[in-house]
Order: sequence, then structure tokens, then C-alpha cells
Amino acid sequence: PLQTAVAAARVLDLAGTVAALGNPSASSDLLVAAGMLRAAAEGGAANVRINLEGIKDDAFRADAAARIAAVLDEVATHGHAITAALQG
Repeated sequence: PLQTAVAAARVLDLAGTVAALGNPSASSDLLVAAGMLRAAAEGGAANVRINLEGIKDDAFRADAAARIAAVLDEVATHGHAITAALQG
């Protein structure tokens, strides 16, 4: 689940490039893709959080929680930038 969230964040970053350079006629498609990538990242994060409840290693839990929080921050930043770029 963590890798799913990380992968979604990476692709969302690439989608920002597409938003800046791509065909304006495809902007609605890109907005849908961005929404799906956000959902994938958030779903992965939810899975990570649920799985962390059963982990006894406090250091591992703290590290994984910090990593998923950073990924979600990145997703939010890229998602907002894409939306702003495409919707003016």
C-alpha cells in the first residue's frame, strides 16, 4: 500500500508536466486522471494506517506514518497545482 501511494504521487507529478504542456482539449481527461491518482494515494495511505495498528515496532510505525504523511502532502500539492493549471 505504501508503494501504491508513492507510485501514484510520482505519476501525479508527471501529470503536472502534461497539464503544462499537453493538449488543452484533453484537460478534462487529465483532471479525471488526477482525481483517480489522488484516490489511489489516499487508498494506499488508508491501508498503511490500518496495517500500522498491528505493528508493535514503534520506530517502524513512526517512520511509515511520517512517510505516508509526506506522500499525501506531495499528492495534495501536485493535485492542487494541476487543478489550478487546468481550471484557471
